[in-house]
Amino acid sequence: MIARVASFLKVVIVVLLTAMTLTVALQIVLRYFFASPLPWGEEITRYMFVYLIFLGAAVGIRAGIHVSIDALIVRLPTRARRVMELVAKLIVAAFLVVLVIYGTQLALNTLGQRSPALGIPIGIAYFAIPLGALFGLLFVFAPKEEQDLEEVLG
Repeated sequence: MIARVASFLKVVIVVLLTAMTLTVALQIVLRYFFASPLPWGEEITRYMFVYLIFLGAAVGIRAGIHVSIDALIVRLPTRARRVMELVAKLIVAAFLVVLVIYGTQLALNTLGQRSPALGIPIGIAYFAIPLGALFGLLFVFAPKEEQDLEEVLG
C-alpha cells in the first residue's frame, strides 16, 4: 500500500510539473506574441509549485534521498548505527508533526483570504504544508523502496 501511495504521488508530481511548464509556456507566448498574458498564470504556477515541493519532499523521505551527513554514522557498529537512524527518524517525525499542526492552523486561518488573480481561498495553497507532512509521516518509518524490492525478490 505504501508503494502505491508513493507511486501515486510521483504521478501527481509529474502532472504538476507538466502543468506548470505548459502554463508558463502559454504565458510567455500570450505575453510576447499577443500582448495579452493570462491574469492568473503566474499565481496558479506558484501554487502548483508549492504542492510540488511539499509532495516531492514526502517522496524524498520515502526514497531516502534527502541530504544527510553520515560520516560519523558509517563508522559506528551496526547496533549503534540503527539507534542513531531511529533517533534521526524520530526527529524528522517530530518536525513533520509540527508541520501538520501549524500548517493546518495556517491553512484554516487563511481560508477567508482570497488570492488576487484566481479568487480562491489562500488556505488551499497552504494546505500543501500539512498534506506533504502527512505523507512524510506515512513514509518516515516505512521501509525504503530498495527494501520493498528486496522483500519481493526474496
